[in-house]
Amino acid sequence: MAGASPKLARIEAELADARSGTPSAAPSYRMDAVGRLLWLMTALRIPVKTTDPFVSPFDARLRYNRYSAFRLTAAHQRLHCRQAEQALRTVRASLMDRR
Repeated sequence: MAGASPKLARIEAELADARSGTPSAAPSYRMDAVGRLLWLMTALRIPVKTTDPFVSPFDARLRYNRYSAFRLTAAHQRLHCRQAEQALRTVRASLMDRR
């Protein structure tokens, strides 16, 4: 896919690999330890103090299984939705204050 993010390209490669029947290192639908930790931090909204440079759950240095990747991607997107809802509430409150 032209112009796709590296994360999306990696997911597409993993899906193609899964469709080809190539055996996976983790054939069961279970999150591995790294994926579970990252997912818990996102799901429980645990604030994490980061250092520079920030290590994203999608950083190439982190390794987790395919199932963890799908769960983390969904959790990450929910985070963006919560941020958008918060921004919308802030804008609406600001507009109501102007009336």
